[in-house]
Amino acid sequence: MGSGTVFFHAAEDWSWIDPLYFTIITLTTVGCGDLNPTKPGTKIFTIILILIGIGLLLAFIERLAR
Repeated sequence: MGSGTVFFHAAEDWSWIDPLYFTIITLTTVGCGDLNPTKPGTKIFTIILILIGIGLLLAFIERLAR
């Protein structure tokens, strides 16, 4: 979550609260749609962030279930 916040703050030139909010909304799959990446690089990073974030969440849930 921290890396997403720092990346979006630098790449999209958002204030600190906006990338934190966007990262949390994206990783929790809520996706309000009020903030959107505008550059191709940040869109690719968002895809990678979602895939890794959901994978980590599933691994964490599996570990808790054991």
